[in-house]
Amino acid sequence: MRTAWGESSEECRALDALWDYTDKYSWIPAFFPGQGAALPWDEQFAPKPAYYAIREALS
Repeated sequence: MRTAWGESSEECRALDALWDYTDKYSWIPAFFPGQGAALPWDEQFAPKPAYYAIREALS
């Protein structure tokens, strides 16, 4: 995830978007079992690797 986000941010930073911020409220796992959990914070609002990749890419 860190590499993919970093490359994306380098190439098209203006197009990066987040649809939500925590896995706690994600609708993806309900409709796509085994998928999801790709948001920056987990269900307890703890930062995940994606959070650190986003922070690094934007700094």
